[in-house]
Amino acid sequence: MASEIKAIKCPQCGSTQQTEIRRNYFRCNSCRTEYFVNNENDITITHKYDIPNNTPQLKKTGITIAIVAGSIIFLSILSSLLFSHESKSNITANKEKTFKWDYDTRSFGFESINKQSIFVAVGTAQTNDRASDTKNLLAGFYDAISGKEIKKQELTISVKRNDDRNVEFRRFENGDCYCIFNKKKLLKVDRQYINIEEAPFNAYKEIQELDAGIAQIEFLYKDYGDGFKILTNEGKFIDYYPIIQKAFSAKEISDFRDKASTLPYNATVKTAFKFSGGTPDKIQLIKYKYKGAVGYPKNTPWFDRTDDGKIFIRGQGERFVSYADFMPGRLYFNSTVLAYNEQQVVISFRSSPAEDAPLFIQALDANTAQILWTTPVNDKIYVYDDSFITNSGYFIRGNIYNLFIDKNGKIINRFNPRNL
Repeated sequence: MASEIKAIKCPQCGSTQQTEIRRNYFRCNSCRTEYFVNNENDITITHKYDIPNNTPQLKKTGITIAIVAGSIIFLSILSSLLFSHESKSNITANKEKTFKWDYDTRSFGFESINKQSIFVAVGTAQTNDRASDTKNLLAGFYDAISGKEIKKQELTISVKRNDDRNVEFRRFENGDCYCIFNKKKLLKVDRQYINIEEAPFNAYKEIQELDAGIAQIEFLYKDYGDGFKILTNEGKFIDYYPIIQKAFSAKEISDFRDKASTLPYNATVKTAFKFSGGTPDKIQLIKYKYKGAVGYPKNTPWFDRTDDGKIFIRGQGERFVSYADFMPGRLYFNSTVLAYNEQQVVISFRSSPAEDAPLFIQALDANTAQILWTTPVNDKIYVYDDSFITNSGYFIRGNIYNLFIDKNGKIINRFNPRNL
């Protein structure tokens, strides 16, 4: 007969339900642990089962399956959420990578030291970020022939959201290309490393007139040469010519523009082209010669035709040498001299006096007046006289977009950074 065990608990699970398997040896009905109980009710485990009996095992197995299944479902949901978030992040990232120039971005062309024709754009990027009230000015460089981006550069000039963004470019006779931003900042293109950097005037310590600092800066009229009109913080106007690093007061500059004695010893006789004034049927293309030097002040003469066809000159000064009607008898309407060098001259004109008449660009031999090529533009744009000739073609600046034309007169690129 089994011994009577009172309040004996399984040492493994604490159950009081057990079966005597031999004298003083019992097996727990719950976890099947076998143990020995002596006369003093001391309990010793003789065999421990890690696997419980069938009923509890099924319960625990069910719980385990439920936990595993729940984990799988949870991981699936989590993975889905993470994938969704990652997808949204990728979409956002892709949107952020889609770069667009702001509407007031301006561009110009220059030729690198290695003779590569390049468009440079200066402005800000479009953004939907309303949290920030400012953003930095950017410069973008693009191959003029292929249109491919070369690089972008973030400048250290910050712009407020509603500020004016006036950008002006000018290429000087020695190839240097400058940009003036809001009449406050002067930037210069590095034609070797294809960068654009702020040009600090304090680098020219020998120019005492600039010691007071600069309140405003603009380009001089092109007819006066390659320089800047500067208003100092003392309220004085100065004409500054960076190629020769000289500054002139308003009183001094008149003599330096007109007198031959103010030119350096290596001054040469230069050739230039200009359209005369007068009524449309009297306008003529004038070829003239004058004494000058690279980077020095000058005073470009003006030519007019009287009703009887005679040409008279204004502002010729001591440096003026000679002039001639380059293509006698030819009619020109709304015409502009865009660019010239010793070999050729590039002009624009319309086919009739009508405002909506087609616009043409034409290259002429600078010595024989032979027409080299004529190209219709086919758009209602205006082109300007600060265009120039490069080793590989022609940069033509326009009010809507800039043109790059190859040596044969074919339009290769109608460059507008806002359309990139």
